[in-house]
Parts: sequence; C-alpha cells; structure tokens
Amino acid sequence: MATDYITQANILDALLDVHSAKSKLGSFMFRNQATFFIMLKIYLRHAKCQIRQAARQEKCVPYTYENLLAEIPRKIASRSTVLVTLKDGVLAGFLEKTRSTTDKRLRFYEIKQQHLVDIRETIERKLRWGKGFAT
Repeated sequence: MATDYITQANILDALLDVHSAKSKLGSFMFRNQATFFIMLKIYLRHAKCQIRQAARQEKCVPYTYENLLAEIPRKIASRSTVLVTLKDGVLAGFLEKTRSTTDKRLRFYEIKQQHLVDIRETIERKLRWGKGFAT
C-alpha cells in the first residue's frame, strides 16, 4: 500500500520535473490551472491506453473536445477555455490533432510523441531512484 503512494508521488514529481517552468512545454502547461488540468487528463488517458493495449484489452481512443468537456468541471474550465487551450496547444506544437476515421466530425487530441518520450524517461528515472525508498 505504501509503495503505491510512493509510486504515485514519484510519477507526479516526474511530471513536474519534465514540465518545469524552464521548458517551453512547462511554460505552456503552467500558464493556468485549466491548462495544467487539460494536459494532465490527456497524458493520463494516453498512459491508460498504453496499459490496455499491453494487456490486449479493449481499444482505447484519445480524448475529443466533447470527452474533455464531460470530465472537466466547469469551475476549472469553461467550454471556450477548453477549446482555446486545445487550439493553443496544437499551434504551439505540444498537442497533435487528428481526425477520426469513422466520424469526420470528431477530432482527437494527444500529446506529441517527442514530449511523451521525455515524460516517460523522466518517470522511469524517478521510479528507479525511488525503489530504494519504497520499503
């Protein structure tokens, strides 16, 4: 049980390291509470999809604008704030927007691969370092 909390703390710590205010992605993520929450939701969806694919479970799709609206409380971000944040993320090169092959109205939003690699490497480094403190 304690190991779970240490692992979760290391993952959050790693995310903060990757997205420190010194990097361009960090500056984007930490510009306001809504942006951080949206980017965190998109990253966590990606991580869950990777786990499901590894376990050969159901197919997992990235977030759409509508999915994000359903999961983000209005007190954190309004509809227009979510839309502007997604557009800004795409324009800045941090998010990738793709069109659904089955429904042309849907657009999927994911963090670009180069940023995912940085996040993954930092998390793995933190988890290796934290193993000595898990007991």
